[in-house]
Amino acid sequence: MTDINQAATTETTTVVLTRAEKYAKAIAALEKQVVTATAKLADLKLEAETSGKLESVVEGSAITARIGRAETSRNVSARVVGVQELETGARRFKILFGSGIDTDTAVIQEAQIVEVLEG
Repeated sequence: MTDINQAATTETTTVVLTRAEKYAKAIAALEKQVVTATAKLADLKLEAETSGKLESVVEGSAITARIGRAETSRNVSARVVGVQELETGARRFKILFGSGIDTDTAVIQEAQIVEVLEG
């Protein structure tokens, strides 16, 4: 029985970039980093602004809150009628929303406050 071993040959080709292509590649990479950093900066600014406003929410504050679950969630304009300080330091809010016969209440977490309209 004859055993024939064939060595697999692989060709590697080295692509040599021109100086202009190297600069273009470096510029594209830096531009991508700038876009990412700009998005992170915008998020941090929004969080900082929202954080300060959340601390000002007290009974009587006007807010926009996200209520409901998944597909049925919606934003509502509401008035805070109660604030509960939890042992963890977090706060829960009882809100009143709607008008007339359709007025309703809900208990929400700080994360559900979309906007503070009046503190």
